[in-house]
Amino acid sequence: SDRAVSMLSTAISEFDYISCREEDGCDFISKMASIHCPCVPDPTFLLTRNQWRNIAKKPEKAPVRDFVFCYQISFEKMSLKIANAIADKYGLEVVFKRYVEPYAFYADIGPSEFLWYIMNAKFVVTSSFHCTLFSVFFGTPFLSIRSDAPQSRLTTLLKAVGLEDRLVLNLSQAMDLPDENFKVDKAKIQMLGEKGKLFLHEGLKSCNSRLLKGGKLG
Repeated sequence: SDRAVSMLSTAISEFDYISCREEDGCDFISKMASIHCPCVPDPTFLLTRNQWRNIAKKPEKAPVRDFVFCYQISFEKMSLKIANAIADKYGLEVVFKRYVEPYAFYADIGPSEFLWYIMNAKFVVTSSFHCTLFSVFFGTPFLSIRSDAPQSRLTTLLKAVGLEDRLVLNLSQAMDLPDENFKVDKAKIQMLGEKGKLFLHEGLKSCNSRLLKGGKLG
């Protein structure tokens, strides 16, 4: 509503620095509040691949065979259908995890195990933004399933790393992709991390300088 936009615009205007991780969000905020809102990568990129690897932990009941990791955060059926097709094609086991209410209340893995599955999977099929993001991080071949939910942060991420074709709608589209030569550009991942750090550095430096001079923030 107009009232909600007005309230949000007023609240945002009190910030000295603000960013957004999706291009659509940056455009909306910039126009709404008449401020510059840069598109900055998800905070996940502030850590290196090795730092995330050190957090990963092997689950107690880890697969004994090579596997496809299928991770859902919605009730869509396409990801599991595609995961089963890939498993049949390459002779893999399917590890399926669905964390959407009410299943989220009975999660049998935590963040560390989640990272391990993505790191060690031969393939990932997911409807999750962060599962897609960590697949990019670890260089694991993946397919991200297009849903009815807003896709801006996902498309912004995939565009930044040159992997827009990994966002698929159906089984036919998924199986047409050649995965034998799948590769992630590590330089692009490093560049995203540097972009996030630069935004924080410049913002903190400016705020700290103003505080030292006796000024106010906001």
